[in-house]
Amino acid sequence: MTAVAEQPAKAMTERASRQMRAADRMTFAALLTAVGCARLFVKYTLQNWRVEHKHIETAELLASELVTNAVKSTGIIEPHPAYTALNHLALVHVRLLLFDNSVVLEVWDARPQPAGHAGTSARR
Repeated sequence: MTAVAEQPAKAMTERASRQMRAADRMTFAALLTAVGCARLFVKYTLQNWRVEHKHIETAELLASELVTNAVKSTGIIEPHPAYTALNHLALVHVRLLLFDNSVVLEVWDARPQPAGHAGTSARR
């Protein structure tokens, strides 16, 4: 009997792609209103995918926290920004992936640093 081992990364990617049942994404302007809009997007999408209600609530809460952090690090946090402040809006992206036994929620923005490191620098 001869066994041929697959490359681990390739095997995991193929297994994951076979198990993914749905995906959806939305992009928001990095404004405070993005938080509520992202919650609605997550709720609507997961309801359409027939995910259990308790998991939808958890995903909504996580989306709120992650999008809030992304907006705070890259966006405009004033509730009523001046029109001129909107010239260079950053974007926040939200993606949902549905697998057989799990939901993946991804949130990212244009900053290369993690949200907890925004604005930190070392000076000597």
